[in-house]
Amino acid sequence: MASNKVADDSHHNSDNKPSFVHAVKLQENLQTLQNDGHLCDFTLCETHKVHHVVLAASSPFFEVNENPDVSNNDSLGKHPERAVKELINYLYTSKLQLTADTVDDIHLLGKLLQLSFVVESCDRFSKGSKATVFSNPSFVKDFMHKLDVLQKAGSLCDVDILVDKCTIKAHRVILAASSDYFRAMFTSGMKECEQSQVELHGLSAKGVSSCIEFIYSSEVKLEGVEHAENVLSTACMLQLPLLVELCCQYLTKTLDVNTCIHIASLATLYSLSTLKSAVDLFIFKNFPKFSQTEHFLNLSADELMFYIDDDRLEVKNELEVFNAVVKWVKHEKKARVTDAKRLMSCVRFPLLYLEELRVHVIVVDFMIEDKGCKALIEEAMMYHSNPYLENKLQNRRTKVRSDSPSVVFVGGESKADQNGQRREDRSEASEVYNMMFWEQEAEKDLEWQPLCTPGLIRANHAVAVMDGFLYLAGGYEMPQYLSVVGSLINTAACFRYDPRFDIWLHLSPMKCSRGNFSLLPWKGRLYAIGGSNDRLKTLASVEAYTTEVDSWEFVRSLEEVICYQAACVCDGTMYISGGYNDDVFTNHMFTYNPTLGVTYREPMQHARFLHSMCSVGSTTILAIGGRARDNSFNQVERYDVTTDAWTTLAPIPLPRSLMGTVIIGNKVYVLGGQDPDREKDDPTDSVQSYDVDRNEWKMVSRLPHTLSGLAACAIHLPRKVRYKERT
Repeated sequence: MASNKVADDSHHNSDNKPSFVHAVKLQENLQTLQNDGHLCDFTLCETHKVHHVVLAASSPFFEVNENPDVSNNDSLGKHPERAVKELINYLYTSKLQLTADTVDDIHLLGKLLQLSFVVESCDRFSKGSKATVFSNPSFVKDFMHKLDVLQKAGSLCDVDILVDKCTIKAHRVILAASSDYFRAMFTSGMKECEQSQVELHGLSAKGVSSCIEFIYSSEVKLEGVEHAENVLSTACMLQLPLLVELCCQYLTKTLDVNTCIHIASLATLYSLSTLKSAVDLFIFKNFPKFSQTEHFLNLSADELMFYIDDDRLEVKNELEVFNAVVKWVKHEKKARVTDAKRLMSCVRFPLLYLEELRVHVIVVDFMIEDKGCKALIEEAMMYHSNPYLENKLQNRRTKVRSDSPSVVFVGGESKADQNGQRREDRSEASEVYNMMFWEQEAEKDLEWQPLCTPGLIRANHAVAVMDGFLYLAGGYEMPQYLSVVGSLINTAACFRYDPRFDIWLHLSPMKCSRGNFSLLPWKGRLYAIGGSNDRLKTLASVEAYTTEVDSWEFVRSLEEVICYQAACVCDGTMYISGGYNDDVFTNHMFTYNPTLGVTYREPMQHARFLHSMCSVGSTTILAIGGRARDNSFNQVERYDVTTDAWTTLAPIPLPRSLMGTVIIGNKVYVLGGQDPDREKDDPTDSVQSYDVDRNEWKMVSRLPHTLSGLAACAIHLPRKVRYKERT
């Protein structure tokens, strides 16, 4: 197999590259050994104990003069001790400190030792440079190159490493500065301290040779997986963590379905958590192919359970997981059937269609014979028996396999809608864009993908996520073609989207038609708060939806009518801010509880409506954009629920109102909305992102269309939905 040189992986000397880090750490450790007087074999000017190989790799003068008597050279002895001391410091640190008192002496000494950087730095200092400390950026690279040359030539080597009938010449101090194993061997009084030859047992010559190669050059040639494993085991033994990291990187890049389990065992053997995580991620992403190999059949029950129980497992549907477990059990059925129940408990049977359960699952003998397996089938059947009971039957097996939520927006109106026309390319009411993959620069996810629609597009509606379902309520519907824009009327319609099967369910309508209202999930129920009805009358009423009986009921009203407000749930409490109250926009902030009613909190610094509000963690709420009087504005405020206080944050770069807002992790995404700088507040297609930790905004994407009055949320979507056109 062709060799693969593993080094910086670039020529940029990036600080986080293992090979570059090795060179820097080697220099640091050499200085420590010199300061402690360990392994010093050379004396300069009778007082300064140093390492001859370090001098030879740094200065052509010492490379030529290999005789230790050079320390008595008259040309060195004539120079002041402080200049010699500063030059020694430079040779061990690549940093040179100059003063008006030392620059001339160091300049002369630099010329003698043929150190061009020292000479040039002294010239710059003498010409008026303000700098007093000069760092040589190429010193480490040049030093490593010269070390490699000296080792290959056997120059100044003071120890022979014997391994597997081979001899490798080296320098004790370089080995000790690179490896804790050799440092202990050569500096702690072990017998090897006095030996000119040291034999290493239980290691291969090729593995040790590659380790020595890395120590001297910061590079290693890995010739295939077997060689990489050999070097990895040797590097672990010799305690070379940076080489271990390079080997792990190489093995990660060469993973395939036939080698992954063996590499996982290596990672476990040497406690390499990063490598083990890389193998696990590979198996999660390639599980269908991996399950077709003999290596899959050799997994232990615990190992198999680990993989199939994880949300990161990438499969088209749960039937692939079920078939893989059946295959594994039947491979050694007598011994493995006892593990069937606990393995099958990781298969998410409720995510299968009823027909799949009947055709593929029930026909497997042990699925009926084993009581535990049979109970799992019955659970799945029960889950499908009544869609309105599904919320109460949620458990791990009903959860979508996804390790990151997607951004979903529903509806909204474009400029064409406002003009009484419809755009043909907006026949879908929901579209999805997975921000996680976009953040990781995966090109295949740079486009928005359509989801199925519940019917006509709507605007000024509300959405909420509860129990893994997306709920859509209210707003006004926009037919395919509009003759009279003013005929738009708010509705009471309510729908539920199930990402598990990519379907919508019509729910009972709300008691009251609502638009520009809030929809919040709280303690297992949905609450529709305020808004305006079908006659555009502002409401104070609140109604709650109970999933298992599919019905709405009025609950305790607000103390004032309100519409165009923003709301969110933070740490189990419903918060509502701003909005219109009898044609007056407000800065009110209050909590709502259907039993306790309204509790007013500290008002916002800016009155606003048509804004967004979202919860960040358990103590922080953000109020973003909206309108003040007649124009959108860019103010962003943070509310601390523990101190009942507001503070101003970085303003949103592009002012927006009637936008969709989603939070995922520490990022807030603001989708579309109205732009006050455009004629008649035209809708926009911008997607702006706010980093909560950095208090920074940036433009990250664009919507497929210009939209305002849209609703957005974050929800976990299964792979079969996110990539339904690709799988």
